[in-house]
Amino acid sequence: MKKNIFLVVLLMTIIVSWSCSERETGPGDPPYIEQFPFTIASPESQNFDASRLNELDSKISSGIYSEIHSLLIIRNGSLVFEKYYKGYSREMPHNLFSVTKSVTSLLVGVALYEGKIKSLDDKIVDLLSEQNPILNLDDRKKAITIKNLLTMTSGIKWMEFNDSYSNPTSDLFGLSLAQDWIKFMIDKPMAADPGTTFNYNSGNTTLISGILKNALGKETALYGDEKLFEPLNIRNYQWEKGANGITNTGWGLIMRSIDMAIIGDLVLHQGLYKGIRLIPEEWINESTQKQISVDTGSDYAMGWWRLGDSWSALLNNKDIYYASGFAGQYIIVIPHLNIIIVSTAGNFTTQNKFFSAFRDFILPSIKDLNQ
Repeated sequence: MKKNIFLVVLLMTIIVSWSCSERETGPGDPPYIEQFPFTIASPESQNFDASRLNELDSKISSGIYSEIHSLLIIRNGSLVFEKYYKGYSREMPHNLFSVTKSVTSLLVGVALYEGKIKSLDDKIVDLLSEQNPILNLDDRKKAITIKNLLTMTSGIKWMEFNDSYSNPTSDLFGLSLAQDWIKFMIDKPMAADPGTTFNYNSGNTTLISGILKNALGKETALYGDEKLFEPLNIRNYQWEKGANGITNTGWGLIMRSIDMAIIGDLVLHQGLYKGIRLIPEEWINESTQKQISVDTGSDYAMGWWRLGDSWSALLNNKDIYYASGFAGQYIIVIPHLNIIIVSTAGNFTTQNKFFSAFRDFILPSIKDLNQ
């Protein structure tokens, strides 16, 4: 167990060691009150059972759910629950890991509707032609599209879900140590026809970083600041780089929980923030819809997850979608109830602890859950 923990820490050290984006970051201040998108309200005012949430608060504080670091709940624009644990606070940014993929998906939507990307059906070997000659090139690899990358159906040979992130011989470790992340990924052999099989692959989203850079003429991090973070007044964040300065679109964002909630608010309102259109509504709808089944508990969209069939007993309306990151980072959006839930954690070996809290306390605290 100590060896596994050491390896996890080693991987995180390697990943975090890449320099951050050009944006200057510091301790930061809370948003000015006139810029803050939420009002502060009691749980009862938004039809929550405060006693259930207080009970959950006590259980998190006592360690029942291991290393949960923050929990925020917003409904109808009202912040009704904001708690931090294990020494964390509002002003402490947190590694979002694969929540970064969901943010990257938003930027793909902007680039698509600006005409920087022509189509999700564009072939990635054409968009990354500077990588020629490409190894293991066959008809299957030639057929990979941007959409295949977004939906985790590229068919590239890769093991991530069933391989420990602490394994130094894993594909992800190999990617993080590679001298050229795009070349490392585009040269990988194929294992399936594109579009046929779900296989979670952080390298897929890494390839999107290279595609966006070519299409935009700038790093994805700079585009994200211009199109997303600056308009949202998200100032205290970092977006890590990989080899050769490539934006780490797979797991590289570090951000405050309250700013995660602002992103959730943007998506809940279908790309509008304070009446200003930042993300095309069509893209929010398309990118958060189920594209492929993963298991009974979850489906996958385009950088976003959806709750699967096993949640039907608790929910009459299964419109919930969410961003998910390693060790328990979440932005959960419940459109029909106008609710956003954010949680960060350090549950490296017990990531599903949050969903136990979600099932046993958060959902039951919503008095009109199935009305």
